[in-house]
Amino acid sequence: MRRRVIIDECNSKLTLFISVGLIFIIGLLVSKASDNKSSFIEEYYLGGRQLGGFVLAMTMTATYGSASSFIGGPGVAYNEGLGWVLLSVTQVATGYFTLMILGKRFAIIAKKYKAITMVDFLKERYQSKWVVFLSSFSIIIFLFSAMAAQWIGGGRLIESITGLSYHSALLIFVITVSLYVTFGGFRAVTLTDSIQGSIMLIGTIILLVSIIISGGGISPIMADLQSENPNLITPIWS
Repeated sequence: MRRRVIIDECNSKLTLFISVGLIFIIGLLVSKASDNKSSFIEEYYLGGRQLGGFVLAMTMTATYGSASSFIGGPGVAYNEGLGWVLLSVTQVATGYFTLMILGKRFAIIAKKYKAITMVDFLKERYQSKWVVFLSSFSIIIFLFSAMAAQWIGGGRLIESITGLSYHSALLIFVITVSLYVTFGGFRAVTLTDSIQGSIMLIGTIILLVSIIISGGGISPIMADLQSENPNLITPIWS
């Protein structure tokens, strides 16, 4: 039994290191390809404005469906019930609104302004230093707030898979992400997000089907939740 546990831990660590290695390779290859582009800034931060709809959709999905969704979200849903799940479903409409309604318009105007970041866009649109300052400050504050959850989730995930200490797992996660983003830029991020997003999508479907089969169907699962705590199946977050 112990031998099996040791083998599983070794396989998990090997899988982790292979994944990290592949991420580094993608980042380096994209970085090398970016050196030949005429506009380094546009290539580095925007992928040369040439990324397709599938890649953009997958990178947004993978970013949205990150550690907060796969680790933190299920934990909250376990405690709060379907009310939290119903609240989370609004993210689907948010993604549609962002890409289909605002995304194309922002892309057209940003290209006209030659804006690289959202702050560039707001600067050209409003011609106000206060708008630039407030938007930059807000982005920095909320970015670090959002990233903290991703760092913790990534560290905990690596810790549970490999058996490494939390701080070692967190260090591996942060260094890996920082290096491939720094060297590869936005194109490297979108490529890895597309791969990871596809894995998330397939894994989620498999997990959903497995849970329904294991629970004997939707009705028995709802009945078990009802007997456990009626508040878990109410549409109001309690």
